[in-house]
Order: sequence, then structure tokens, then C-alpha cells
Amino acid sequence: MADRFGKAAINKPVIGTDGTKMGVLHDITVDVRTGALVNLVVEPDISFNTEGCQQENGLLLVPFGSVKSIEDFIMVDRSVMY
Repeated sequence: MADRFGKAAINKPVIGTDGTKMGVLHDITVDVRTGALVNLVVEPDISFNTEGCQQENGLLLVPFGSVKSIEDFIMVDRSVMY
């Protein structure tokens, strides 16, 4: 089930609660000891200002705690990210 969720979520658009298109989901990081989801790894949209965002190798690291919903797109509360 979790494997299916992960595959289905990859390439979903990531949108801020303010309507800002942040990018698309590239990967998800997991704490291997606990199984807890840690970060969404997001390929930023060319129009998204990444200044102040946590990044690694040009990808955004969005804390999983900022996720508000996952449906056709992933809704993220940007105020929790910083």
C-alpha cells in the first residue's frame, strides 16, 4: 500500500496554501528507523522563488509536517516551511 502511494504521488504538483505553484514531487525522504515521513523532495517550478527555502542539489526539502492534503495535487502550508 505505501509503495503504491509513493509511486502515485511522484510528479504530483505541489501547491502552497496561498495558491503558489511550488513545483512537482520528485521524491519522499523517510526516517528508516521509525518509518516516519520526513521531507517531500520537490523539483521547483521555474517561476517559484526558492529564496529562504531549504534545498539540496537544487531540489526543495519541504517538511512533511507542512503537508495539508494530498489529492490530485499536494497542498503545503508555506508558513510552516520556514
